[in-house]
Amino acid sequence: MAAGDVIYEYGFFLLPVSKTATAAISKGDVVSLADGRKCAAGDDGPFGVAITDIASGEDMKGKVLIKGVVKVVASGSIGQFKFVAPDANGKVKEAAALSVSIPSGETTVTSTAAQPNLVETGSYCPDGLVGTALEAASANGDVIAIILQ
Repeated sequence: MAAGDVIYEYGFFLLPVSKTATAAISKGDVVSLADGRKCAAGDDGPFGVAITDIASGEDMKGKVLIKGVVKVVASGSIGQFKFVAPDANGKVKEAAALSVSIPSGETTVTSTAAQPNLVETGSYCPDGLVGTALEAASANGDVIAIILQ
């Protein structure tokens, strides 16, 4: 199966409303629904996957899968059953787990309202995730099945 192919036996939903594509989208690209273009790293969703080529200015209604199992292109190694996040050029990458870092060192607390600045990194739920990898990918360009979030 190729990127953008839908695995029909699991049920699926296509985009039921009109949305104009703001750039050319290829079959199999992960699509930022809000922006009407293939996804980029750091996009926060919601997402779909193009099941056919879509020209810039064309209506995406009925041409983008928003729920179901579909083939997409990985941008690198992804473990089976790991969450996937958007990456450059309409591809997916393995999502990073959330983490919070508390600054080290000592600070004299002179207020009951004092707290350190927290640093948060990684993907967040539910936006920022495209879905769950049903198959593993070992390299950029691997085509894998995901279930859309």
